[in-house]
Amino acid sequence: MKIRLPLFAAALALGSLAIAQDDAPRPERKAQTEVASASAKFATVAAGDGSVKEALKADDLDGAKAKLGKTGAFTGKIVKVFAPKSNARVILNFNDDYKKSITAVVDAKNFDKFPKLTELKGKTVLVSGKFEAFKGAPQMLLKTPDQLKIVK
Repeated sequence: MKIRLPLFAAALALGSLAIAQDDAPRPERKAQTEVASASAKFATVAAGDGSVKEALKADDLDGAKAKLGKTGAFTGKIVKVFAPKSNARVILNFNDDYKKSITAVVDAKNFDKFPKLTELKGKTVLVSGKFEAFKGAPQMLLKTPDQLKIVK
């Protein structure tokens, strides 16, 4: 009885398989505040507007989970504007413990479409778009500034 090794296993056993590794440094991404649009402005919406009244509250995690994959809106006061060191995204948190509320996320490829996101800290906003899950937690990915309005 002959035993056949798959080609990959045989090459690995003989040491003839080289695994390429990219050691080239990745270019640094600029912070959102550095590339923010100088001409874009956040729109406003009245607190009594129907879109605000009908929106979920940022801490309504069950409501957001029920809407995963669907479009909708939520409101809340932004308590933290977080950007990881990689500058790959900016995360808008609506609770000191981000796990207790929906988050809104802007990816680096869209940074230049938005005004400075740091200006939103302490402001109540209406966020609209598609509810998604990230590691089981509800979030909304923002691609354009019209998805985010300051509630007045």
